[in-house]
Amino acid sequence: MARASRFVGLVRSTKRLARAMRDLYHLKQDIEDFYRTTRLNDALIGLRHSVQAALVVAAAAQHNRVSRGCHYRDNSKPIFRTLTNDESA
Repeated sequence: MARASRFVGLVRSTKRLARAMRDLYHLKQDIEDFYRTTRLNDALIGLRHSVQAALVVAAAAQHNRVSRGCHYRDNSKPIFRTLTNDESA
């Protein structure tokens, strides 16, 4: 899951989030194929749940285009506009 933290980390961009979603979908498909043909164990179930959680986080990050709190979109619009000298007086 190092890839998820690299592309869906504190600084995010539309391009990196799209890459994360693509990679996670491929990983999910590989795990699902393996999940169907292999005897279940705790590690495999945990792996499957981890990729599903990573997809939820990446999808939420992709949907949220506003920079707030500790996450920052490097291609987002600023939340607050800067006051001009005329407005600040």
